[in-house]
Amino acid sequence: MRSRTLKGLALALLLTSLAQAPATAETGAGPDLLLENRGQPPAVLVPGSTSTWTLGVTTVGVEAGALSLRLSGAGPLTDAMPPGHVTVQVSACPGRWTADSCPAGETAVIPRTSLGSLDGTARSLAEPGGRIPAGVELRIAVTLSPAAGNEVQGLSAQLTARVDAAEAAGQTGPDGGTPPGGKVPDGGLPDTGWRLGALALLGAAAAAAGIAAAAFARRMAPAPGKVQA
Repeated sequence: MRSRTLKGLALALLLTSLAQAPATAETGAGPDLLLENRGQPPAVLVPGSTSTWTLGVTTVGVEAGALSLRLSGAGPLTDAMPPGHVTVQVSACPGRWTADSCPAGETAVIPRTSLGSLDGTARSLAEPGGRIPAGVELRIAVTLSPAAGNEVQGLSAQLTARVDAAEAAGQTGPDGGTPPGGKVPDGGLPDTGWRLGALALLGAAAAAAGIAAAAFARRMAPAPGKVQA
């Protein structure tokens, strides 16, 4: 049977005032890949602070054979800081996080990495045993080093995330090639089998925001782990 691909759902993280509506890649039958903002993303970081943001990924009505995250970062804040001064760490939880723990066991997707070294390489969201969860929550932790000085005041960086999913082989509809309700979205290019999904963003302005540094706020910085907006 022909393999069928579910791809192209991208999200540019708006780290200041993210739209609350979920992003979806869908066929005429309803959403099949759902991307949701499940928490307040960081807007302004002070030296020594870490802020986390939760992103929900859900597949609906299809069984994914592969699920991956691509994360990239760029901007003046990244360029001005030595490697390791602005870092990002991503962990995944099948289901949902409870406070700071994952009842089902968390998986490291991206270990603590310099923001500038995130180049969009695909990182699998599969569980350690290889199973692809129908729902997964990603925790993206952004940290500004205590060593950051006033020279980074007001600088910003953009963090961009993309989720790709490939449907498990062997799932077909009545015609042997397209599942019930399956359509090629307007403007989409046909794949060997069928394409499920297209570019989707959380809000029209989602691609034009980022993280801002507030090194000048060192004297009034909140307790570690908190972000001052």
